[in-house]
Amino acid sequence: MRAREFDQPPAAGCVLYAEDTGRWGFQQRSDSVTDPGVWSTWGGGREPGETLAQCVRRELAEESGYQGEMVLEPMGSNSDYATFVARVPREFEPRANAEIKDYCWVNPGQWPQPLHPDLAHVLNSLNENFADGKNPGRKGLAKRMGVPTKASISKLRQIAKSSSGEKRRMAHWMANMKAGKKK
Repeated sequence: MRAREFDQPPAAGCVLYAEDTGRWGFQQRSDSVTDPGVWSTWGGGREPGETLAQCVRRELAEESGYQGEMVLEPMGSNSDYATFVARVPREFEPRANAEIKDYCWVNPGQWPQPLHPDLAHVLNSLNENFADGKNPGRKGLAKRMGVPTKASISKLRQIAKSSSGEKRRMAHWMANMKAGKKK
């Protein structure tokens, strides 16, 4: 296990975002698990050697049956849990599972109730982070990575050149968007 993994939470999950409808997907926890009846993410504990993204993909497959295309974007985390947005091409109907009582697809801001308290906290930031109405995650993710959203194209290219990882990717993405490119 790499030393960096010790800093990562032991569990992860996602809320779904369907690109075809712009709606968000949640699951309601069954009566046989902790926090029964609350609406929450699709997720659970990481297995040894598993990255957070691998955990999210595995848990989503186990809990919903979905194994299709998705783009994962960090949404928030604490010492116990990392929450991602899983952008999927279209809404789908999750299969039945003993851990899940129900599921729903909802419009932004029309979150099902009662929400898991930790998810409610993360979703409060969603309104700010995704308020631009564009693909979820970019505005908020750039902000969280420390990429100035009002910087010029040349300044963004400088930031990308001198950065690494997600900050580099976001600076490139923002420069391309400002230059009128698709990606």
